Amino acid sequence: METQNTPRWLVSLALAGGGIGIAGLLILAFLIAFPQYRPGYSVFTVSMGDILIEQGKWIKPIPNPNDILAAYWIAWDDDGFRISERQAAQYPIIALGDSYTEAPNVARPWTDVLAAAAEQPVRNLAYRGFGPSEYLRVIQRFTDGGMQDGSEALIVGFFEGNDLSNAVNSREKPGEMPWEVDLNRRKLIKTDLTQVTEREDRYPMRGAINDALEFDLVFYENYLWALNGSTRDYRESLNMRYTMEDFAGIRAVMPEACIVVTYFPTKAHIYLPYLQPEYQPILLQKAQGNQAAPGEKLQLVPASETTFDDLLNRLPNMRDVVQEQMEAAGFIFFDLTPVFEAAAARGEILYYTYDTHWNQQGHDLAGDAIARFMATDPCNTSRFQTATKP
Repeated sequence: METQNTPRWLVSLALAGGGIGIAGLLILAFLIAFPQYRPGYSVFTVSMGDILIEQGKWIKPIPNPNDILAAYWIAWDDDGFRISERQAAQYPIIALGDSYTEAPNVARPWTDVLAAAAEQPVRNLAYRGFGPSEYLRVIQRFTDGGMQDGSEALIVGFFEGNDLSNAVNSREKPGEMPWEVDLNRRKLIKTDLTQVTEREDRYPMRGAINDALEFDLVFYENYLWALNGSTRDYRESLNMRYTMEDFAGIRAVMPEACIVVTYFPTKAHIYLPYLQPEYQPILLQKAQGNQAAPGEKLQLVPASETTFDDLLNRLPNMRDVVQEQMEAAGFIFFDLTPVFEAAAARGEILYYTYDTHWNQQGHDLAGDAIARFMATDPCNTSRFQTATKP
C-alpha cells in the first residue's frame, strides 16, 4: 500500500502552531510567576500613602517606604470607572462615591464585597476627589444613557472628611470627571521622602486599645479638624445647603430608586479616642475649628482653646447633622461609624497607617455591613432580603 507524504506546508504550519502554543504557555507561566508584569497589575506601597503628599514634613523617616501593602489587578471601563467583579447588562444596585468607593489601593472595594454577599451586581460609579456635585453629574450622565433601567437601589457613600467642603469647592471649580482622565494618570504615585529638607517629627503618634494593642497613628489633620465644629455651624452652613441641593437633584433624576446615604467615618473619628495621653497635647498644638456664619462657607480657623475632651465630644456632630438633614429630606441613612467603632474596640486596624483610606479589612467590613443593612429590606423589596445572607 502506497503512503502519501504529508505536505511540507502542513508540517510547517503544525510546527509554527506548536511553537506559538509553547510560547503562549511560557508567557502564561511567566505572568503567574511574576504577576507584577500582568496588564492592570498594581501594587500599593507605604510611600504611596496620601497623607505623605500633604504632611510629609511632619512624618519621621519611614524605615520601610517600599513595603507592599496590597497587590492586585485593577482596570477601568471606557467611562473611567472601576470594573466590577460581578458584571452584568443591568445593575440593580448603583454605588456613587469618591476614592473610598472607587478604592484604587485595594483588591476588592466594598462594592464587590456587597455584590458577592447580596448576590446582586453592583455598578461602581465612584471616582477619587468626588463630592455631592460630582455624584449628581455622574447620575445625570448615566441615567440619560438608560442606566436607570433595572436599577432599584442607589447607595451613595458620604465621606465625612471632605464631602461637605467639596459641596462648595466643586461649585467654585468643578471636579475632573473620570471619562476625561487619561489612564496613565490613574496610577497611584510614590512620595519621594528624600526630598523633605525641613522636618517636624510630629508623626507617627501612638494609639493603644485596651492596654494590649499598641499601634502607630497618623492623622490627616484637615479631616480631623473638619470634625471640630458645632451642630449649628454644620446645619446652617452653605456647605450643608449645597449638599442637600445636590442630593435633591439626584433624587429628581432617579425618583423611583431607593436611595441609601451611607456615612463613611474618617480614621480620626474611629481611632482618636485611642490616642495615648502623651500625644494629645502635641496634637492640640495645631488645633483648628470648623466654623461658619449662617449661610456662609465652613472654614478651618485656629482653635487653641480646644481641649482633647472637647474634640472627642464634637466627633459625632457632623454625622448627627448629616443624618438629621438626610432623613428629614426622605433619604434612607445608614451609618458605618458604630460598625467601625465596634471593630476598633476589638483591636481591628481598618485604615492604612500613612493613608486616609480603608485597607482591605476596612472594605470587607463596610461591604458586609452594607449587605446586612440591605437585608433588613430598607427599600421594601424582597430582592435584597432574599439574596443577602444575614
